[in-house]
Amino acid sequence: MERIYVMSSEIKSVGYEGDTGTLEVEFLDGSVHRYHNVPRIAHLALMTARAKGLHFNSYIRNKFPGGKIADGRE
Repeated sequence: MERIYVMSSEIKSVGYEGDTGTLEVEFLDGSVHRYHNVPRIAHLALMTARAKGLHFNSYIRNKFPGGKIADGRE
């Protein structure tokens, strides 16, 4: 999945596949998290949030199925 670099103190890049509702978030430590059944509006809200890390923790992590797929040491 292609990810777009974002301005954030925690998140490096974000990717989204609208057809499947799959969201991928790469953190500055290199870890990658993937979530499923994420609506487009949730992706848009993340991309426009001023504090993307806070937004991710509040509205995506533990709200949609999925989690870490790479730990950043690979």
